[in-house]
Amino acid sequence: PWASDWLEINENGNVSSGDERVDNNDSNYHLQVRDNDGGGEGVQREADLSAYTSATFSFEYRRDGFDNGNDYVMVHVSDNGGSSWTELDRFVGPGTDSSYVPESYDISAYIASNTRIRFLTSPDHGSGDELYIDNVEVAVSGCANP
Repeated sequence: PWASDWLEINENGNVSSGDERVDNNDSNYHLQVRDNDGGGEGVQREADLSAYTSATFSFEYRRDGFDNGNDYVMVHVSDNGGSSWTELDRFVGPGTDSSYVPESYDISAYIASNTRIRFLTSPDHGSGDELYIDNVEVAVSGCANP
């Protein structure tokens, strides 16, 4: 049900360069979220979930080089096109994950025609603090208008 491509937040808009990009550093294409040039960088995407009664947002992530507790990436959801956001989780340092970690969230309470999800870095996130995101999916079920 994706209604848009990934959109960069506070970044150059080029999916193959910069801090937020599609990367291939371990023979696997994935989203890379890193750095912060003064206010939070990240990516977001919109889905039209209005035809469904339940939705589950899932993905896998791997932290690399998170030095301390000031290094984190937040995961948010919005049911109004990004006018307001609810934090679902926060991936905090210190830490480096040796493999991808699966995550899944019931976002049925946020079903809308303009549901958005985003990954956003902390104000202190540095250029060596990287979060890799893969296998992003919104699984839907139930018919809202039978």
